[in-house]
Amino acid sequence: PPRVTLTPAKTVQVTPCDTEEMVLVRYLLLFGGQELYEEERDGMPYSVTVGGYIIHELAEDELEMLNPRLREIQNEYRKNYRNPGFIPSKYFIGNPDVSICELVADILSEPYELSKLWTLKDSSMRTEEMMLDELLPKIVDNYKMRRIEILCREADEKILEFQNAGMQCMIKFIAGVKEKAEEVKTAFTGNLNAS
Repeated sequence: PPRVTLTPAKTVQVTPCDTEEMVLVRYLLLFGGQELYEEERDGMPYSVTVGGYIIHELAEDELEMLNPRLREIQNEYRKNYRNPGFIPSKYFIGNPDVSICELVADILSEPYELSKLWTLKDSSMRTEEMMLDELLPKIVDNYKMRRIEILCREADEKILEFQNAGMQCMIKFIAGVKEKAEEVKTAFTGNLNAS
């Protein structure tokens, strides 16, 4: 898939998912109000926006961003995205929290380019915006996969910690959690490979 990289110079990595989360926030800020696709709800056409898709997909799996500042943007976006006239970039640039303003400014000012492989795939020049329907589901799925991998790694660390402390009952509990996470990861990997 196309690679969208994000490494604002002033941003210090706080969590293992900062890069993925910044890409999602970037999509909320730049393309949040754009229609991603149309579906039918209650017999009527309904426009699903980029922002609505991201918010719904993360909420469906009860995922909040790990980075506290990005989570704050996610939560504020969720509260406001249905409001008429909501323009995410303006809203967050004007945020009273200076650290949020700076982060948003960094995200919005970073130059982004799709790999030449993707723009030359067909002879026409395709912009990232033109490819949202292809890119966004993959970006969201990759973020979810990253979170599952982190959960599995944390479970391994806890199992080792409980083994060292001789807490067998906790080992069984955490091993069960890890087993479920591995099942989700396997199913999710199959879905990613199929798309």
